[in-house]
Amino acid sequence: MLAILRFILIFFLVITVLGWVARLFLRIYLTRLARRMQNHTEDKGQKVGETFIKDTTAKEKVVDKSVGDYVDFEEIK
Repeated sequence: MLAILRFILIFFLVITVLGWVARLFLRIYLTRLARRMQNHTEDKGQKVGETFIKDTTAKEKVVDKSVGDYVDFEEIK
């Protein structure tokens, strides 16, 4: 009976300590991630709240000549 109580006590102590350590490492990780993201936006010369639109021009499809005939798919209803 005493062994079971001792196991339960040690188990809850280990879980509690692991929770504290995990919370500490998560806080450090999120702080570094936020700092990295802030530096990433500063490198591009953007201000906070500024909208950036990336140019998305359509590119032509490139098909190797050895593949064979290329037939563009078109759905027929």
